[in-house]
Amino acid sequence: MQWAHHTPSTESVPYTNLSGLTAGKKCIGRINLGGEKDLKCYAFYGNGEFLVVAWTDGKKADVLLELSGNKFEVTDQYCNPYSYTAKNKTIKFKLIPLQPVLIYGKAKKVPRNPQLLSLTVPRKEFFAGQKTKIKISVSNPLNEPLSGTVEIILPKGFKPVSSIPVHLSAQEKKDFEYSLQIPVSKCSNQRVKAFFKTKSKYLGTFQRAGYISVVKGAIVVPVKSAITIDGSFDEWNNSFPLKIDSPQQLTKGNPYTKTFVNVGGKVVVHWKGKYDLSAQAALRYNNKNLYVAVKIKDDKLANNFYRKNIALAYVGDSIELFIDGRNGKELGSRKFSGRVFHLKIVPPLYGQPVTWTVAKKTKYNLKGVKIASKIVKGGYTMEIAVPWANFPDLKP
Repeated sequence: MQWAHHTPSTESVPYTNLSGLTAGKKCIGRINLGGEKDLKCYAFYGNGEFLVVAWTDGKKADVLLELSGNKFEVTDQYCNPYSYTAKNKTIKFKLIPLQPVLIYGKAKKVPRNPQLLSLTVPRKEFFAGQKTKIKISVSNPLNEPLSGTVEIILPKGFKPVSSIPVHLSAQEKKDFEYSLQIPVSKCSNQRVKAFFKTKSKYLGTFQRAGYISVVKGAIVVPVKSAITIDGSFDEWNNSFPLKIDSPQQLTKGNPYTKTFVNVGGKVVVHWKGKYDLSAQAALRYNNKNLYVAVKIKDDKLANNFYRKNIALAYVGDSIELFIDGRNGKELGSRKFSGRVFHLKIVPPLYGQPVTWTVAKKTKYNLKGVKIASKIVKGGYTMEIAVPWANFPDLKP
């Protein structure tokens, strides 16, 4: 890892520095910096010496650490001095994207984050129109009173939340809980930002962010007569309430979807718009079947993998349908068990008929399924009928 003139390469210097600083120390674990998923911080400790490595994959952020000793250094990855301020036993510094900060020295305990501001968002998916709760925690790491204001910034369409004045005694902590109504128009991750604007010149304003994961839901409409499965949508009245047509709904999937992260942490997906790839779907049911209709817009249809291995159907143009046929507490669980079925369906490409398989192998068979699909201008259509007899625990 050297240049031709025998000087160390740029990449080797941080590696060598970190290797030397971690020698003789064990990784204690991750230090929670307050809810931002892009903020990373890990602690190492051994023989009375500590090392903390912190960085951000996203935007700039102020960070507080509480140290138990007063002999320490704060440097960048090249061990050059890094700017920070200190008060009492805390130090404050700013994280910049893709620029790790090293804090190391002697102490009896591993440094910790005093959690001046913490934002907790439920780690689950919500349907548009549902309610959820978020929790804000603020604490005072100083040995003196602290005052300020907590502000919450919600995505457009959410009902605004009033700011709250906060007064904390020395080392005091307070929690606040907010109930939020998710607008029916929302889908994908919704970014929530929290600010603690303190009146302390040393602490200033801290910001944290989190994401509410929202999926689009739709009412399943009952029908009296059976729907003819032919891929033509004659019985659907052109009503397709489920839509996948925004960049926020795209999933990164290298190498099939080209993505990259720039210095600011922004993910860029090369999606050209609705005609590049989008979908509309609808659901119906009667006492015998669950019906699914899907309209796909795609300017280029291709799937070169499924003919060799149907399990790889998802690699090219296809749809995936997940049906949870459980009841009680298991219904909706992320753990696949019992009557949970994952269908992979490929439209009639290359002159072949529609092809499908059940990806999740269970002891239960999926019987009586009917699927019809047509290649149309600018994409394809698909109609599916799944008998309720496959799900004895559910009543339509």
